[in-house]
Amino acid sequence: MIPLEYLIYIYSLFKRKFQINKYDLLIYMLIFLGIIVTINTVDVQTSIWGAYLRNEGFLSIFSYYLLFLNAREFKNLEIKKILHCIFGTEIVQFIYCILQVFVRGNYVFSFSEKFAYMASVFIGNPNMLGSFCLLLVGLSLGIFLVYNNRKYLWLSVCFFANLLLAQSTGPFLSFIVLYLFLIIFLLLKKQINFKKIMYVSLIFLTTLLVVSNGSENYCEEVFGDVILKSSSIRGDMNSTLGILNGDSNEHYGSGRLVIWENTFKIVPKYFWLGAGIDNFGYVFPPQEFDSYLFGSYVDKAHNEYLQILITQGIFTLVIYFGLLLCMFIDGARSKDKDVWIFLAGFMGYAMQAFMNISVTTVAPFYFIICGFLAGRVYEKKV
Repeated sequence: MIPLEYLIYIYSLFKRKFQINKYDLLIYMLIFLGIIVTINTVDVQTSIWGAYLRNEGFLSIFSYYLLFLNAREFKNLEIKKILHCIFGTEIVQFIYCILQVFVRGNYVFSFSEKFAYMASVFIGNPNMLGSFCLLLVGLSLGIFLVYNNRKYLWLSVCFFANLLLAQSTGPFLSFIVLYLFLIIFLLLKKQINFKKIMYVSLIFLTTLLVVSNGSENYCEEVFGDVILKSSSIRGDMNSTLGILNGDSNEHYGSGRLVIWENTFKIVPKYFWLGAGIDNFGYVFPPQEFDSYLFGSYVDKAHNEYLQILITQGIFTLVIYFGLLLCMFIDGARSKDKDVWIFLAGFMGYAMQAFMNISVTTVAPFYFIICGFLAGRVYEKKV
C-alpha cells in the first residue's frame, strides 16, 4: 500500500489540494527519526518488517503516517461514507461477538479455550477489539451528543456492549474518562443539558450492569468457564481495591504493572534512539517476569507511549506527543461540531493507549480519524 499512498500524497500536493502545514512537518520528522532508529537498531529486519505476528515495523508505521496525511483531503460526504462503512463493519462484528461468547460451536472462532468468555471477533484479540470499540464509541456517542441523532446513541450502546464482552479493562477505564471529558467539554460548549446527561448515563450504566454481570454468570453456568480475575473487567476492578489494601499487583491487568515496572529499568539504556521499532521483545528482561500469561517472551510494553520510548527513543516520543497535543488543542478550540466528533474518537484511543498496544488491525483506523480531525481543522483556518 505504501507506494500507492505515497503517490496519492504527492499528487495532492502537486494539485494543491492541500498545503504543507505543521501536521506535515511533524510527520516528516517522525519519518526521518524512524529511518535513523531503523539504522541504529538491535535487529534491522525486525525494525523494518516488524516482530513475528505483530508486523508493526517501520513500513507499517510509515503507512499509518501516509494514511493520516491523505485522510486530510476527504470532504464531508466522503467522510460520512467512510464512517458508515466502519460502523457497519463493527455491527457485523457485534453480531459475531454475541455468537462467540454466548453460542460458540465449530464454526465460531474463539480467541482461545481458556479465554472463551472474552470476545475477539475478526480482530483476533480481546484487547485490540476493546481499542477498536472505544474508537467507534467515541465517534458515535459524539455524533449523538452533538446532533441528537438517537440512531447513534444505540450504536454507541452496541459498541460499548462489544467492548464489555471483550473484557478489556484498559478500554473500559478509558471509556469512563472519555465520557466524563465529553460531558464537561460539551457543557462548556453549551451543547447538552443535565437531563440529557442523566438519560445517557442511565443507559450506559444499565448496559454495564446487564452485560458485564450477565455474560460472566452465563459463561460460568452454561459453559463452565473459569473467569480469571486478571482477565476480566470485574476482576480487575476488584483487584484495584485489593492493591489499595496492600495485596500483590503481580497479575493485575494481565501483568501490565509488572511489565511497566521492568520496562522502566531499561529506559536509560535505550533513552535516546531506542532499541529499534518493534524490537521490544529482544530487550525486555524475561527473567524478571512471571510467565503467568505471557510466557518468557514479552513483545510489547502494553503502553503505546512507553513502547515508543523504548523502541524509538525520546526524540520520537516528544514529537509524537507534539502531534497529539496539536490535534487536541486544535480540536478543543474549534467551533466546528464535526471536529468535536473526531476529537472524541481521537481522545478515546489516545487514552486507552496508556494501557494497551498498537496493532495493524486497529491503528490504521485511528490514524484515518486523526487525519479527518487535522484536515477539518486546517480547512476551517484557510
